[in-house]
Amino acid sequence: MERVSRITGALLAVGLSCPAFAQDAPARYNLQAPVTGVAEQIHDMHTLMLLICLVIFIGVFSVMFWAVLRHRKSRVRSLPISMRTPRSRSPGPSFPS
Repeated sequence: MERVSRITGALLAVGLSCPAFAQDAPARYNLQAPVTGVAEQIHDMHTLMLLICLVIFIGVFSVMFWAVLRHRKSRVRSLPISMRTPRSRSPGPSFPS
């Protein structure tokens, strides 16, 4: 019974959100089509900034995935034990009470 109510709730949520997707397709994900010269410049600047953000996104995520794959536990287990053990840390400064 609980499964049926979950499915009904999901279908109801999708059905109620359909009017939000009823916009016209060209302006849904981007700016409106430029008409004036200033609007064309704004559109070009918007596209350039989008491409710059895309390059930054790809760079950051590629470094992040490289770091995750490089430093994963399964790779550390294949190292010799002498390289796996952490170095002892000094306890730090002790303050008198």
